Amino acid sequence: MTSRPILQQINIVSNDFEAAVGFYRLLGLDVNAGPPGWPPGTGGRHGDVASDNGIQLDIDNAEFARICRPQARRAGHRFLAAHP
Repeated sequence: MTSRPILQQINIVSNDFEAAVGFYRLLGLDVNAGPPGWPPGTGGRHGDVASDNGIQLDIDNAEFARICRPQARRAGHRFLAAHP
C-alpha cells in the first residue's frame, strides 16, 4: 500500500510581517505573533495559527526564515507535507 502525503504545515515568508499578520487576521484567523526580534537581537519575526483540521500556518519574516533555513534567500511561499 502506498501512503499519500498529508498537508500539515504551510509556511509563508513575508517581506512585511505586520501586513501579512494583519491580512490573515482580517480573514478571521487567530494569529499568535511572537515578540519582535525573536530570537533576541536577530530581527526575526514568527507567527503561527493552529487550526481544527491539524494544518498549521506559520508566518515568518525573511530574517527568521534565514535562521531556520539558512538556504532561504528571499521571501516567498513554502509548502511542507509529511507522510502519515
